[in-house]
Amino acid sequence: MSNLTISQKLLGLFLINIIIIVVIIANSYVFTNNNASNLKSLKEKALPVSSLYTNNLYLLKAIRNAFLDSSVTNEKEILMNTLKFKKKVINNLKKLNKYDVTTKKYEEGFNKYFDYGYSFSSNILEGKAFNMSDAMALQEYSNEIFLLFEEVEYFSRENIVLSLKEVSNNTNSFFKNSIIISLIGFIVMILAGLYVHRLIYHRFKNILKSVENLTKEDPDFTLRIDSEYNDEVGQLINLYNKLSDKLEIAYHQNSQNFLTEIAETQKEVIFTMGSIAESRSKETGDHVKRVAEYSKVLALYYGLNEDEAEMLKQASPMHDIGKVAIPDEILNKPGRLDDEEKKIMEEHVILGYDMLKHSHRALLKTAAIVALEHHEKWDGTGYPNAKIGEDIHIYGRITALADVFDALGSDRVYKKAWNDEKIFKLFKEERGKHFDPKLMDIFFEHIDEFLIIRDKFKKDKD
Repeated sequence: MSNLTISQKLLGLFLINIIIIVVIIANSYVFTNNNASNLKSLKEKALPVSSLYTNNLYLLKAIRNAFLDSSVTNEKEILMNTLKFKKKVINNLKKLNKYDVTTKKYEEGFNKYFDYGYSFSSNILEGKAFNMSDAMALQEYSNEIFLLFEEVEYFSRENIVLSLKEVSNNTNSFFKNSIIISLIGFIVMILAGLYVHRLIYHRFKNILKSVENLTKEDPDFTLRIDSEYNDEVGQLINLYNKLSDKLEIAYHQNSQNFLTEIAETQKEVIFTMGSIAESRSKETGDHVKRVAEYSKVLALYYGLNEDEAEMLKQASPMHDIGKVAIPDEILNKPGRLDDEEKKIMEEHVILGYDMLKHSHRALLKTAAIVALEHHEKWDGTGYPNAKIGEDIHIYGRITALADVFDALGSDRVYKKAWNDEKIFKLFKEERGKHFDPKLMDIFFEHIDEFLIIRDKFKKDKD
């Protein structure tokens, strides 16, 4: 684990979330498949079979009543109706055969009952002597066939009930499993958040606290940061430890050359931290270099002195430092962010400001302002504080214009680079809305200088 990069570790967390999603989908698939199979069986067999058995039981009762009524009323027409009922019963039994139901026993028992009952009733209608033994035999056949038909009709209804219970049990099992899996996913997300906090945000705070120690009049040069991981942040920690070594030499030797080198190394640390933030969103270090150069040009033409302009140039690479704590799946999402993802993404300005705000050094104080206010807009529609006009610090207004100009002209995971005509059209529309009107006028008055800077870094990269 210690040799894995931050991106590899975050990818591992992302894969765990993917596995949980796959399990949820698989659970849904099994649930849908089982219930579909049960409902299909219910529709195609259980219900039709039960309906045929119920109808046969009804017809059997009608036949028995017709035998009795014809014997009492001596009406032959009533007895003749039983032939129609018999035909329907036989047809129903044939239909049952299509559903792989064996009906031979029921058909034999029914025919035996019907033939005996029809013959017995016919004899009575013809005035033949009443035979008690025949009546007893008919009653016995009647009891047997009714018991048989009632039993099979009951079991057919029970099959429907069992199928419905199975569907219900499948549904309950699905919801139970879904709740368990969701809870596991929620716990994994919490643990992943804590891990990311420890992996990146907490370590950056330690770095900034240690850097602030070096800015004191009497710094503690024995202070070192332990790096348990050999990832990007671990490399930055090693760079800090080297810086501390150099500072100690310069402090004790009082060498101006060492102090100059240390100042440059401090700038390199700031730039490296800014580059790490950009690299997590698939950007190169050239973006922060160009933003730094654009910011200085805008600052000088706006009227800031050389020192302030240079300070802004050195601090501007830290404008997106808070992105180190934003999850990769949001930071590098190729499509539009939804409302919840936008809310998380917008937190990067607060996170960056929290990392930097405790320093009393001018460079880090400037970086804190830039990190917090570079997404504010002139008309008050920006974030995080919806500041308006000159309430937005000039550092934030300058960096906002420089950052957007470079971002629109560069490929990102969610878009292709815009051409200059499209960028200039948007800038003119956003004058006095997104951007400070005065800065926008300066930009267009000196557009050639900005294009030269952009081309310079492109050529250097080539």
